[in-house]
Amino acid sequence: MTIVDTRPITHSVFEGRQRSVAAAFLVLGPAIMLASSIMASLAQSKAPGASDVEVAVAAPTQYFLGLAFDLLTPPTLLAWVVVLLLALRPWAARTAWTGAIALGLQACGLAAVTGMELCAATLAVNGMDTTRITSVMDSGITTSSAGKVLAIMFFPTEIVGLIAIGIAVWRTRWAPRAVAVVLIASPFIDFLVNGTPWASAGFFVLFFGASAWLAVLISRNGAPIPNSDGHTV
Repeated sequence: MTIVDTRPITHSVFEGRQRSVAAAFLVLGPAIMLASSIMASLAQSKAPGASDVEVAVAAPTQYFLGLAFDLLTPPTLLAWVVVLLLALRPWAARTAWTGAIALGLQACGLAAVTGMELCAATLAVNGMDTTRITSVMDSGITTSSAGKVLAIMFFPTEIVGLIAIGIAVWRTRWAPRAVAVVLIASPFIDFLVNGTPWASAGFFVLFFGASAWLAVLISRNGAPIPNSDGHTV
């Protein structure tokens, strides 16, 4: 049975200039992720089929610029998460908190992975054997206990986080269902196109579009909240 929230909308989460700030944070993170994906696609196009460290050697400018955007992704992703948590909590508190916590962990994992990639690429462009670097990254780190913890922080959290946020968006009465569908499908699309030049960038265009849609709505209505009766979904 489908439960429809019929509580009247009375107030909004964001007021005045808060709406512009919230909207800006909603597009900043996805825009940086899109820029990173474009740089990665440009770099990979210069060394098709090569490993990441070989791509770094073949196209250092594009590769390191992409890593610079990657380093900016965790803090801007956290800002994206905080805005959505505040906007969605009145409608789906538990679901919104679940998504926020999961994506917060994912941001920490992303920061660690980016740091590892930066170290590996720096060693490669300074003459260290790329085969040896790839071997250490693939086996020496990923099979360690710390590497396994990092894998858990990086992969399952993305799936749980985006699905939860998407469900919370679905439960509101002010956000379009199409945005919710994009968010719920995002981790699976990301997995399918990962490592494929330009297809990955296309996915981030879609993700940016969904976030921008929410940003426009929040800039206009401030993320409406229902008339509180002491309960949230």
